[in-house]
Amino acid sequence: MDYYLGIDVGTSKVKSVLFDTHFNECLVASVDNLTLSPRPGYAEQDMQSLWLGVVSTLKTVMASPLLRQNTIRSIGITGQGEGVWLVDKQGHPIRNAILWSDTRSAALVEQFKQQPGLEEQLFAINGTPLLPCNSSLILSWLQQYEPETLAQADRFFFAKDWIRYQLTGESWLEISDTGTSLLDLQRGELSHEVLTQLGITNTARLFPPLLPSAAVAGHITAEAAQIIGLEAGIPVCAGALDVSATALGMGAVNHGDVYTILGTTCCTGIVCHDIKRINRKTRFVPHALSDNYINLFAMQSGTPNIDWALSQLAENSDFSHISTQLKAIPAGCGGVFYQPYINGERAPFYSPS
Repeated sequence: MDYYLGIDVGTSKVKSVLFDTHFNECLVASVDNLTLSPRPGYAEQDMQSLWLGVVSTLKTVMASPLLRQNTIRSIGITGQGEGVWLVDKQGHPIRNAILWSDTRSAALVEQFKQQPGLEEQLFAINGTPLLPCNSSLILSWLQQYEPETLAQADRFFFAKDWIRYQLTGESWLEISDTGTSLLDLQRGELSHEVLTQLGITNTARLFPPLLPSAAVAGHITAEAAQIIGLEAGIPVCAGALDVSATALGMGAVNHGDVYTILGTTCCTGIVCHDIKRINRKTRFVPHALSDNYINLFAMQSGTPNIDWALSQLAENSDFSHISTQLKAIPAGCGGVFYQPYINGERAPFYSPS
């Protein structure tokens, strides 16, 4: 039997999943992904450690008896969006990746928001308000505070593009990830006007060519095959932003379909065939299905609130034990009220504090 392999480069976890030809889930391997916070509001990940995490999950999958006399036909890939992942000419990381959950650019965002009409002008192009999570704003911050980093950089990636590069040796960007703040959504190409308005035209040289989600972006190299135990030459698709891939995977493909993700970010998406603004708090990203979009409401922090509660309030992380304790507490918690804003908020309102 042939199999398919999916890789999810998540913020909290990295997963590799084996599917049969009917796309039944046959095996899941996952490892925790460490987010670093060297200063308040900062969120970074070590790019090499992330790659080693992916390698670990792939090795676990490849050790399965299911694959002893069977082959993997192709590999799909998805991952956390936005942020900035930079490599030099040799393809080595220059610094830790800056994640979508990082808020260091909040002061810079506020400066741009004070420029009359700028946010509306950019929204008409890229479908997103000015937010610290935007790759474009993180690049602006780097240009102002770490110009030496950009000077050393040769290529810009998103998380899944970095992992795909490690697997294939090919450098590509992909439509749905790039469509979070850098793309002209109507034209489906990099927006030089966005770069100009934010004063980062010099970063245009960093962006590899764009591919649609379903395109083949390369094949497993001999080096990666030897490290992981895969066969060289397996095709790897361009992949998609995690929220876009989720919509496709659960069948949210029709205009008006609504879906919700409960993850590191908790978000609700509304599938649409055009870029029609529902209200001023919304944003748009491309769907993994070409010529479709997602009207997205993505919170800043989802399940990290649970992680915080477990670390601060619980005796251990055994959910069955905790559930038993919770059942003994009367509804209302004695008036205790919790707001899930451990690192600012971006939807349905924006407040970095």
